[in-house]
Amino acid sequence: MSYKILWIEDEVEDLMGMVTPLKKSGHNIVIAKNYNSALQIIDQLGPFDLIILDVIIPSGIKEYSSIEEIIQINRTYYGLKLLKNLEHSNSDMKIIVLSVVTEPEIVSQFIKSPLKVRYLKKGHISPLDLKKNVDEMMDSE
Repeated sequence: MSYKILWIEDEVEDLMGMVTPLKKSGHNIVIAKNYNSALQIIDQLGPFDLIILDVIIPSGIKEYSSIEEIIQINRTYYGLKLLKNLEHSNSDMKIIVLSVVTEPEIVSQFIKSPLKVRYLKKGHISPLDLKKNVDEMMDSE
């Protein structure tokens, strides 16, 4: 079966090989490089069968009113903010988090989400492992 997957990752060029096995299996991969574009893509092209999400993604905001705003934006985990948005709009969403973030207070917010979430550590998982996790998540209804 083929799935429609949204991959939210700002370092796409460096990590494109991670989704190669998914593409070879016939899955449709749509890419968003920041929080704002992810929201637009979800609104315009959704629903998606699965989202692969990084915790640390840019906001996509182009203009800032102050240096304080820049500092605040840079401290925000926009992947977590997106998760919270999805919790309010789609209770059936399946999400694989692929991130270097390991702080327990951040990871636990994903794990405790009412959505179906699997948290994987970027750099410790191969493209075939990612595909296996996608297959397992999609097979578990």
